[in-house]
Amino acid sequence: MRVLVLHSGGMDSTTCLYKAKADGYEVVSLGIDYGQRLRIEMLFAERQCSTLGVLREIVSVSWKKPTRPIPEDRDVAEMRASISPAFLPGRNALFLSIASAHAAGIGAEKIYIGLNCVDFSGYSCSRPKSCCSSSSSATTRPSGAHFRFRRKPRTWFPKLGRAGGGHRR
Repeated sequence: MRVLVLHSGGMDSTTCLYKAKADGYEVVSLGIDYGQRLRIEMLFAERQCSTLGVLREIVSVSWKKPTRPIPEDRDVAEMRASISPAFLPGRNALFLSIASAHAAGIGAEKIYIGLNCVDFSGYSCSRPKSCCSSSSSATTRPSGAHFRFRRKPRTWFPKLGRAGGGHRR
């Protein structure tokens, strides 16, 4: 079965990549180039896909985004208490819509998306109540998509990555 992983190259989506591969699926990684200033995650995603032998596809999208500063020197208490100054409203919802359309185009039956609803990110679309249900993957069907969320703390992700063939550098 072919699956699509919405893959930014960050920890959550890379863990999904390893999980999908470990689950035995034919995996396609989808990156979304939206003009982000920090490109390192996209480069990391390419490297992970190359290491795993996973097809990497990129969709470019542009919209009128507010100019936002990249936060520096925020302490943990501030991060827990407020939305990041770099917050882009609707970003994850847009990405999931693009992933759903792309999955249909490539014949993928599931979408893996790394939304960790344990952490406060300010992205309400990363929380189960804001999406369709609270059940780490979305399945595409002619009638739409079913969304599931991983309710694991970030300490769980490195263990899964290593179990799926990842390793520390």
